[in-house]
Amino acid sequence: AAKLDELTLVQSVADSCAEVIYAKDLEGRYLLFNRETSRVTGKSAAQAIGKDVFAMFPAEQARAMRDSDRKVMTTGRTLSTELQVDTVDGPRMFLSTKGPLLGAGGQVAGIYGIASDITARLEAQARLRESAALVTAGGNSVIDHLAVIDADGVVLQANDAWRANEGTPDEPGCESLPRGAAGENFVDAVA
Repeated sequence: AAKLDELTLVQSVADSCAEVIYAKDLEGRYLLFNRETSRVTGKSAAQAIGKDVFAMFPAEQARAMRDSDRKVMTTGRTLSTELQVDTVDGPRMFLSTKGPLLGAGGQVAGIYGIASDITARLEAQARLRESAALVTAGGNSVIDHLAVIDADGVVLQANDAWRANEGTPDEPGCESLPRGAAGENFVDAVA
């Protein structure tokens, strides 16, 4: 009865989390499959418990999961990996942290895993990189000397025209204008 109460408590805590939480035995069979894992996979805990990843995911994804599971069980160390997984919401990228489940004698008895969907974060980072590239391309298309300087006078970014004259301002009318490379203090250079 005490063991059943413990398992019910663990399942209740896992089900209250927004992350994918699971546990597997040494053979890779699911022992714990929380509510979010069920939602993401479209499989109930009853359908998953006792099954391995090959019964749940496409073969290539299942192999990657199994390989990282084995690495955790072999080394006894926690491992974090990123993996694209087919879900009911379509392909999603997850950051998964896996660690060893230890038996009563301290030996590895399986693994646990906690995974967070990082798809939106990765997409936002890609959009930021694209936006930055567009701003840089726009700045480089201007023939005038442009630089972004922070409040302390440090050059954060400069266009190609600015960089072409760093240290050698030889254009007519610019002889007395010092240039600073990214990271240098422009205000100090002109003072």
